[in-house]
Amino acid sequence: PRQVAHVYLDISGSMGDAPHLLCTALKPFHRRGEVRIHVFSTVVDTVDPNRPLDNQNLKNTYGTDIQCVINHVLALPKNKTPGRILIFTDGDTGVPSRKSWKEFQARKIHLYAGIIDIGWKDQLEPYATHTEYLPELI
Repeated sequence: PRQVAHVYLDISGSMGDAPHLLCTALKPFHRRGEVRIHVFSTVVDTVDPNRPLDNQNLKNTYGTDIQCVINHVLALPKNKTPGRILIFTDGDTGVPSRKSWKEFQARKIHLYAGIIDIGWKDQLEPYATHTEYLPELI
C-alpha cells in the first residue's frame, strides 16, 4: 500500500474544469493500480476514475483547506499510509496544523504539489518535497 500514491484534486470553486482534466490524465495510472484518486475542498471524497467526475456525487464545500487532506491520510492505519501524496490545486489551501504535520513527517510521507496559480505557492511550498508549477488549466 505504501507504493500506491494518493492523489488529491482540489475541487473548490476556483479550480474550474481542471479537476476533470487531471482526473482524465490520471486514469491510466489508476487502472495500473499506481494511484488512488481523491478530491478535496474542506472535506475529502474518493473518486471512481472509471466514471466522469460530473456523474459522481462527490462531497464539496467549495472552500479549500489542506488540513482535511492531512487528516484523511493520517486516519489510515500506519501500515497502509501512502509513502507519497500528490496534491493538485490552485495553491490557496491554508497550512496544516503543527501537530498533524509532525505526525505526517513521522510516518515518512512525501507531499508533492502541482500548483496551477503560482500566486499561492507560499502556502504549500514549505511542506512539499517537490512543487511543480502547471500551466493554467482553468
